[in-house]
Formats: sequence, C-alpha cells, structure tokens
Amino acid sequence: MPIDWAATQANLGLALQVLRERESDTARLEGAASAFKAALIVFRDAKADYPTQQTERALQRVQTSINQQKNRKVAHY
Repeated sequence: MPIDWAATQANLGLALQVLRERESDTARLEGAASAFKAALIVFRDAKADYPTQQTERALQRVQTSINQQKNRKVAHY
C-alpha cells in the first residue's frame, strides 16, 4: 500500500514539525523535510493530486522555517 505509506510519512513530517516548536535547532525540521520528500515521490507516482499539493505546501513551510532558523544563527555571529 504505497499511498498508505506515503500518508504515514506525511503525518510523520507534520509530527516532527510540531515537535520542533519546542526546540531551537533544525534537526526535527530536517527530518520533517525528509519525510515530506519521501511521501511526495509516492504521491506523484500515484498521481494523487490533492495529497501531493498538501505535502508540497507543508514541505515549503518546513524549508522556509529551516532557512529562517539558519539565517538567525548566522545573524548572531
């Protein structure tokens, strides 16, 4: 059941994103990005448009957060 696996990966990405709110590093966000990317491969192959769009948006939010966090660290030096 590839779609079920991809949905689980997308949910994992969301969970990691929420957990990251309690931490200051990007490790959880990077894990979330990896989970979203893995889910996208399956969703795209299955031509599952709605899950693909939702996961792409979630990945974009996570990548934006990663970039912001990295920029904050650079600004502090």
